[in-house]
Order: sequence, then C-alpha cells, then structure tokens
Amino acid sequence: MKLSVKDWLESDQDYWTGAKLYEKLGHDSGLKTMLSFGESQFTKEKLLKALKELQSIVENPKDEQEVGRYKGLPEKLYKTVVKLMKERDMMRSQLWHLPSKSDRYTVAIKIKTIQRRIQNIYHTKQDKEHVREVNYELKGNGLELATKLMSNRAYCSRYQNNKGKSVEVNRRLQENKNIEEILKSFTYGEA
Repeated sequence: MKLSVKDWLESDQDYWTGAKLYEKLGHDSGLKTMLSFGESQFTKEKLLKALKELQSIVENPKDEQEVGRYKGLPEKLYKTVVKLMKERDMMRSQLWHLPSKSDRYTVAIKIKTIQRRIQNIYHTKQDKEHVREVNYELKGNGLELATKLMSNRAYCSRYQNNKGKSVEVNRRLQENKNIEEILKSFTYGEA
C-alpha cells in the first residue's frame, strides 16, 4: 500500500514511516539528514511541520494565487495559461525523481520555457491594457522638459528588455512623444 502524506497525518504518525515519506517527497537535504539521526521531540516536531507543509502544497498549490492574477484574461488565453501551469507543475514534481543529471537539465529547461510562455501571455495582456495616453499636462520650461526627456530615455534604455518594467517603459515612451511635441512648438531665440 502506498502511503500518502495525508494518510500519515491522519494515522498514528509513526516517526520512521514519516521520515521515509519525507525522504521520498521532501527537498530539504539538511532536514532529511537530521531525520535520519532518530526520533526525538525536536525531530518529531520538524517532521510533522515539514509533512504538513508538503500536504498544504498538495492540497492548495501556490499557483492558485498565480492563476488568480490571470482571471482577467480572455477565456481562451486563460485556459492556455492554466494548461501550461499544470504541465509546468507536473514537470516540477518529476524533476527530482529523474535519475540522470542530463535528464533533470532537459526538464529544467522545458520548465523555464513554459514559465516564459506564461509570463509573455501575462505581460502582453498587461501592455495592451495599461499603455494609455499620458493625459496630464506637461508644464515647465524647455530645460526642465529636456531633462525629463533625457531621464525617460535613460530609463527606457536601461529597462527595455525587462518584462516587469514594460508598462512603465511604454508610459515613458508615450510621455517622451508628448514632450518632443511641446519642445518642437517652443520658439527659440525670439524676444
């Protein structure tokens, strides 16, 4: 009979059975070593805490929060994201049970590729929704506006490939277009 974490938590919680279960499912090598020393009040508490955490991950995947932020996507994209997350999570769970380093490396690359696809879907949606006209009035003399223009250019140059900053980069690019129009309308050298 295959014992699950839930079964162990609901049973008499035999220390060595729980330690073997954590040895198989857990990822903390330091805790695995500590559990192999034998049962004590301290190690029993650590084992119980670790297996409860494993159970909570199984019952309430942390990706539920991640899925929540994708709820605003169109239904087709949302289904695609959920499917990709399930595929990624399945690969993650199998990753540590693969025998060879090259197999683990191959799976890790696939996981990273899937994560990038998920992020691209989210950021593409964010960019389309949040790029808006800069609707406040830009005021100031030519020097202040030129300084703002150069500051925005530096920011955009620095973060142009950073997906997390893409919304702000696009906002600043739009602001720069408005500043350039204002600067073009200035009359220079006329009294």
